[in-house]
Amino acid sequence: MQPDFSAAISLTVQQIELMRREIQASVLDTMMTVNQRFLDRQLKQDDFALAHEIARVLKDGLSLAENVVFQLRQNADAPAPARAAKEE
Repeated sequence: MQPDFSAAISLTVQQIELMRREIQASVLDTMMTVNQRFLDRQLKQDDFALAHEIARVLKDGLSLAENVVFQLRQNADAPAPARAAKEE
């Protein structure tokens, strides 16, 4: 007659299932943490890209304003006949 190992097998299966759930939970926690860090880093990169684009637009706007001021000064400093010739 062979010994009955069903109780030992059942206990082993339960232990394996418990370890599997713990590992799965740990892996999910790790993945969620990594994903959150990735998203945080990505948001920071997006914020930097947005700030860079804003700075570029402001720089272009300042350059345009500088050109307008230069043209206004040039027109104001020009003698009256030269201004009349430019307007024609």
